[in-house]
Amino acid sequence: IKAKDWNFYKIGYASKSIKKRVKSIQTSCPFKLKVIKKINGGFYQETILHTLFKSKQQQGEWFKLDNQYLKINLKIIKKNEYGINGE
Repeated sequence: IKAKDWNFYKIGYASKSIKKRVKSIQTSCPFKLKVIKKINGGFYQETILHTLFKSKQQQGEWFKLDNQYLKINLKIIKKNEYGINGE
């Protein structure tokens, strides 16, 4: 989930509907939110992503990622066997 016009991304596992999860988060976020990538998986995959982006972590599941950094790391994820695949 990306905060529109900002380089803040929420990386987290949604146990139910992503649409409902975004709506829930949106009520307490001053920025318009948009789902930019869905990745199949669960808590294991979430932990891998949080670890990968740890140096960019801002607060909880929010990370400040510039486009270049994000693109490079998504390529790394695709090349490795983390049990992660996305749309």
